[in-house]
Amino acid sequence: MVVGGRRSASFGEAVVPGQEEADQYRIYERVPPEKPYGDLETMLRAEIGVGKEESIARVQAMAEKAEQGREQGNGLNEQEIGKGKPGPGRGCKTGNVITCFNRGVGSSYLSARIARDRSDILERMKAGEFRSVRQAAIAAGIVKVPTTLDQCQRAYDRLGAEERAEFLRRNGLTT
Repeated sequence: MVVGGRRSASFGEAVVPGQEEADQYRIYERVPPEKPYGDLETMLRAEIGVGKEESIARVQAMAEKAEQGREQGNGLNEQEIGKGKPGPGRGCKTGNVITCFNRGVGSSYLSARIARDRSDILERMKAGEFRSVRQAAIAAGIVKVPTTLDQCQRAYDRLGAEERAEFLRRNGLTT
């Protein structure tokens, strides 16, 4: 399944990202163009191999796994090579929470952050209140969703001088 311009490698890395958006915009009625899926359940089964309920169960399982890791010490997995000792080449050398875990927006990272920082959100994840790890991370304040104004400002900042002048003229903002 193509998500955010990239193909998700495995279910464990991207737990149904955009499931709400798919449902909201009903993309399953347009994708694929030659023969649309028709409903969300069919699309999920075709693209990731599991349905809506199974995807929710997997999010809960990931939350539980993150919680178990947190109970064992740091909530994050230690590098296999050398168990905290330097490994070959550059990159991650230890199981240090700050330096070892790949930062980003992946569900594994977000689950670990939620388990480490927001146990209340973790409990709500386990209860199935969230449909994705990203949704839980947004509720936890880990992922910041830009407002429409932020998006407009970013788009305006990318305009060239002529385009900015045209924008201001169209909106009656020139003197």
